[in-house]
Amino acid sequence: MGCVVALANSLGPIIGGLFTERASWRWCFYLNLPLSAISMVVIIFLLPLRRVKGGIWQKLKILDWYGSILTIAWAVLVLLGLSWAGNEHPWASAAVLAPLIIGLALLGLFLLVEWKLVKLPLVPLQIFRSSTVSASMAATFFSGMIFYATLYYLPTYFQIVRGASPIRSGVLLLPLVTVQTVSSFSSGLLVSKTGDYWWNLVVGFTFWSIGVGLLSMIDENTSLAKLVGYQIIDGIGAGQTFQTSLVAIQASVERKEMATATGFRNFLRMLGGTLALTICSTIVNNIVRSRLGSTAGLTAEQAQAVLSDPTQAGRMGLSAEQRLAVTKAYGKLPSCYMLMVSDRSTRHPSLFLVHDPMCGNRSAPHGVFRQARVAETGR
Repeated sequence: MGCVVALANSLGPIIGGLFTERASWRWCFYLNLPLSAISMVVIIFLLPLRRVKGGIWQKLKILDWYGSILTIAWAVLVLLGLSWAGNEHPWASAAVLAPLIIGLALLGLFLLVEWKLVKLPLVPLQIFRSSTVSASMAATFFSGMIFYATLYYLPTYFQIVRGASPIRSGVLLLPLVTVQTVSSFSSGLLVSKTGDYWWNLVVGFTFWSIGVGLLSMIDENTSLAKLVGYQIIDGIGAGQTFQTSLVAIQASVERKEMATATGFRNFLRMLGGTLALTICSTIVNNIVRSRLGSTAGLTAEQAQAVLSDPTQAGRMGLSAEQRLAVTKAYGKLPSCYMLMVSDRSTRHPSLFLVHDPMCGNRSAPHGVFRQARVAETGR
């Protein structure tokens, strides 16, 4: 499954660049309509489903509506506060602090509801008693941050700093996504053959930390050969950990909790990516705004136009000196990667995957792993 997702990620930037350059960027979204329809048909008619007894209203009543509504509320408020900070409003303004504080308060209320009030919680908190689950969930969150930040800001770097077209920026991203696809497939093969997910995670996060660290050093003068090499290292690490952390989580929970743990893991990955893009957008815009205003001689209107769509800077009537200043300002996009380096290196999941008494034998294949754990714990 990880290989399929990685392959889709590799084709997406190229197809998106093709639509953007040859037609309109809106087609990147129109394309989702037929693809979603096909996916729905496949799920309805081809996906095996074990029927759950009971009527529709009975099933709806036991859903965790409180947790679902609170999750949407706190996530939206936190994201709004972070996206407005430094861009639309100052950090110390009420427009930023209010949604952040209310969002965090609702997050606390959500945890209380999941812990005490609902019979079938959206997130059963008892799964976090396992250090493997807790560490893997945290690693998944930060993995989502760096994965989506890389997938978004590398094409941005290629287009703004290196002057690549949307199609070429997708092609220049191929070393990362191609290696990630192969690495994801090979890591799944290794786990299925050896049953040991621990070494995949150790090697994967080590390579990923090195790759992100190297990407944090690129600027407008970085050679194409270095960019390809850095992406290959990054892709090896990303592919090695893409699905392996999910195996670690699923092997550490009871079967009845497996679907919930898997869903929450995917939610954390997407939430991490969303937060990363919001935070990086704030960082990049603030850095670029300060540089354009202080050294480039751009007016406030010109700087805002560049920030709104930096890929169009060459068509805004700027002087050669001003265009060079824009290129140098965006050449420091890797400042986002410095944030991700600290996330990767200080939250290495292998530190927590060894001594968890609930994990049983980490080197057993999934089926054997489950049997060993049942024999050992009686669950």
